[in-house]
Amino acid sequence: MDLEHLEREGLPSPERKDAVMGRTHTVNFYGCEVAEYKMPSQAQLDSFIKMVEFKIDGESKLHRGKEGPQFYHAGLLESHLHIDWWPDRSNGLQITLHYCNYSRDNADRARMLLELMRGYFKPTKIFEHNAQEVPM
Repeated sequence: MDLEHLEREGLPSPERKDAVMGRTHTVNFYGCEVAEYKMPSQAQLDSFIKMVEFKIDGESKLHRGKEGPQFYHAGLLESHLHIDWWPDRSNGLQITLHYCNYSRDNADRARMLLELMRGYFKPTKIFEHNAQEVPM
């Protein structure tokens, strides 16, 4: 793809380092009020993504095992979201959200998505790892 094509499409050129910088947020929720039987469905999790105007690119998948960890993964346009939760370990879960800012700044969408998750799961304790910048 040449620079002229990028400009015609309204996309930032690779020379704009801020536009292609990615970020990874990892957040742990502990003591969530949401019990195992109230864990969100795949449709609910997909709706959280759509509410903040991220777009699912490909598929999303919810895995519910009979015991042990469960997970949800969604490939997003310019991003991905992964949630692991352990209903057998005091309702703890870890959310990993990676996004890049290639065609638009996604920082506000990422914050809103994490806030929606916090509001749904209602953790009593939160540990947020520093957001890491990831060069693209």
